[in-house]
Amino acid sequence: MDYFKQRLILLPGFGEDDRIFRNLAPQFKQYDILHVDYRDVLRNFNVKDITLRKFIESMIRYYDINDSDILIGHSLGGFIAHQIRQTVDCQNCLIASFTDPSKVKLPVSYKRLMKFLTMKGMFTSKLFKEVVWTTYKRKSSAVEIENVLSVFESYSKEDIYKLIKIVEPQKRKWTKLFVRKQVSKPSLIIHPASDWIIKRPDEDHIKVKGDHFALATNYEIVGKHLENWLLAMHLEWAHSKELAIEQQIFEEYELWVA
Repeated sequence: MDYFKQRLILLPGFGEDDRIFRNLAPQFKQYDILHVDYRDVLRNFNVKDITLRKFIESMIRYYDINDSDILIGHSLGGFIAHQIRQTVDCQNCLIASFTDPSKVKLPVSYKRLMKFLTMKGMFTSKLFKEVVWTTYKRKSSAVEIENVLSVFESYSKEDIYKLIKIVEPQKRKWTKLFVRKQVSKPSLIIHPASDWIIKRPDEDHIKVKGDHFALATNYEIVGKHLENWLLAMHLEWAHSKELAIEQQIFEEYELWVA
């Protein structure tokens, strides 16, 4: 990575890939862009042993995420970006996303039933695809729905369920019930006004027009908010790099003249 080129890590949502960022990524060519594919990490786990904590730790190690990185996550990707920020003090932006899994409008909330349906191939079944396509084919985000259906085809049913499992509410040990953990809030939240998948966040956020896929269908507005936010951070980051180089040169000079 170029020393003066900050890394922008893009995390897609459930059933998404890098296509969800296709209209935004070209606006940020001054960054070193990394598109995340969750299967790179999911393959290290089986359905029984994956947990949110283990998954996040593995994500950080695999992609070597550090505090100079900037995470932009859509939907599930935003939740993952939020969880990474709790371990690595990096900047992040959540788009049509959540910090609390209860904000997700699940069609089925019963864990065992969701597991049964997923492991039986619900997300790649002909019936599921027909129902989803019939419901959303006339929406402005129909192309995104089509992309989601194709992504499910490329995932194994086990990997699909692993992603579902990491957003399931975690049981807290009784010894930690009275321990309040300091939570780092997202750096920026952008949320569509007509999101039918994720409820409106409780945190401060920027509201934009569009549905759950507004970052693709209303990318001019979403991109402008991102651009303003990134510019302010990039100027601060570049200045810190310049100071670090000046300090290094000064120290080397001091050693040379000594």
